[in-house]
Amino acid sequence: MSKITFSCDIHGPAAAAPMRLEILCDGTTAAVYDPVSIHDFTYEFPDSVQPESHSIQFVLSGKTHDHTQVDEEGNITEDHLVSIKNKQFECIDVDYAFDSAAVYSHDFNGTADAVEDTFCGIMGCNGRVRFEFTTPIYIWMLENL
Repeated sequence: MSKITFSCDIHGPAAAAPMRLEILCDGTTAAVYDPVSIHDFTYEFPDSVQPESHSIQFVLSGKTHDHTQVDEEGNITEDHLVSIKNKQFECIDVDYAFDSAAVYSHDFNGTADAVEDTFCGIMGCNGRVRFEFTTPIYIWMLENL
């Protein structure tokens, strides 16, 4: 069976209190970054001839109020964020399609009710970004790019 390669660049803060990022591919842990810092992530999925569903999840944890600096007027002056950029299948940029289809579930680090939000390439709260796609990957790309 042939394989398809997914890759992305992960950039996180060099914070005194590190945050943790777990990446799950088809429900199995593919990588854990603790602390997040800077990483290149690559994973190979099976690329079947028959249609199959797949998922990639990024799970951020460990972010606390200490990671966000707020001034006396309540404005955020500094924040530690995790950036997930340069998303590719087989060296083809899928950033826009990924971000458009991904769902970011979080609860504003426990300060509000849980929401399902759009994803713009940045995780600012503990939570989960879930992206689903199908193979054969070139059919998915023709339909989504």
